[in-house]
Amino acid sequence: VLCLPGLLWLRAAAGLFGRSPVATVLVLGGLYWVAVARVVRGELLTLGQAPSIQTARQLGVPRLRILSHHMVPQVVGPVATIVAFLVARGVVVESTLSFLGLGPMDQAASWGAVLAQGLDQSNRGAWHLWLFPSLAILAVVLPCQLLAERVRLGVVRG
Repeated sequence: VLCLPGLLWLRAAAGLFGRSPVATVLVLGGLYWVAVARVVRGELLTLGQAPSIQTARQLGVPRLRILSHHMVPQVVGPVATIVAFLVARGVVVESTLSFLGLGPMDQAASWGAVLAQGLDQSNRGAWHLWLFPSLAILAVVLPCQLLAERVRLGVVRG
């Protein structure tokens, strides 16, 4: 999944499944689950070697209890960080696809398509037709990025 560019996967999926919003979301989820899985695996492997986990194993604590009470709470922060980054990336990718005319067929529901239509009208002085969709994309992406950065730095406590 990681060796081919995401746009290529999305283009292939549009040919197979059609250009529906559901297909776009499913393909984006299919592309991005790899990043989440890599983070979870890396964190669990690191935590598995921690002295507290080793001690719990030696004391005979069941694996499910170790996983649910000791390991999963430690993984929530890194997973929340990567998910927030991926939500922002998904919004940008879908907007880009729609801007290029490769997104879902229902172009009225996409900020990228509205942005492309507004850009066509900008030479007539209709600057507001591209400004507000751009601000809407920014209003979603920027908070996701800031939240992910705060979680990564440990500022947000759950």
